[in-house]
Amino acid sequence: MFRRTMVLGCVAAFGLWTAAVGQTAPTQAVKPNSDLRCLIIANALGQSKDQRQRQEVRLMMIFYLGRIDARTPNLPLAPALQAQDALIRVAPPTAQQAQAQVRACVATYEGRMKALGALMRPPAGGAAPQPAMPKGPAQPPAPL
Repeated sequence: MFRRTMVLGCVAAFGLWTAAVGQTAPTQAVKPNSDLRCLIIANALGQSKDQRQRQEVRLMMIFYLGRIDARTPNLPLAPALQAQDALIRVAPPTAQQAQAQVRACVATYEGRMKALGALMRPPAGGAAPQPAMPKGPAQPPAPL
């Protein structure tokens, strides 16, 4: 249910945003960057009045910031986001393209969160076995 609400809310916000932007040309050649665009999408979705959704969006933004930082350390974030914004303004996506991009961003985020959740679950047989502790007094290290 959350994913559906998240996608629909973000498509609406992204659609309104792209419809409202002007047709200005970027100042330099900019390539589309899906992680930066997903960060823009998450920011648009963060305007929701639903507290739970805003909390999830914060995590999504941290996720995409981590991806951006891992791929391009020390990237000046504000100019990079402005360049993506200018690129989107020059060629605004159709409603169908925006919806597909939102779904891709959410699917990537949710997929990684599910993988992380699976790592945090105990094994099927119950709690993970604890390593055996050595019996008897601890031996002092051998002199050098």
